[in-house]
Amino acid sequence: MATATQLREAFVKELRREGMKFELLSEEENIVVVPVKTRGVKFIVFVDFDEDGDEADTVNFVEPSIARVVDAAKIPEIIVKLNQVNSDYRFAKCYLNDARDRVACDYNLIVDERNAGPVCVRALRIVVSCASRYIEELGDLVKTS
Repeated sequence: MATATQLREAFVKELRREGMKFELLSEEENIVVVPVKTRGVKFIVFVDFDEDGDEADTVNFVEPSIARVVDAAKIPEIIVKLNQVNSDYRFAKCYLNDARDRVACDYNLIVDERNAGPVCVRALRIVVSCASRYIEELGDLVKTS
């Protein structure tokens, strides 16, 4: 099994091959930040390669703020819509953050060293696609950017 550093390096290599922009936020913590844009909305995805002891196999894709709640009174309606869309995705989920003022999205994935680069880039694209759908479904209940 690979280390988190080896998985991160495979992902970074694939990002470079694809010509995608990224920033290494923390080499020690193996966190990569990827700026993305979908439906005219810009946000960032944090990609965190978890390590348990000497081995790693879990990658977490987190978008901490794809949209802002416009009206707190609409939170119940937002939750219903998030749950409806969440039921269509197996691993990607959107939810209200702890402060209940922003919509966040995350996606967890298990990879191995043989396919970490291409699989993680594909997962990144899935996360962006999911975020796009959530934004569309939430409509005027949230504000982007």
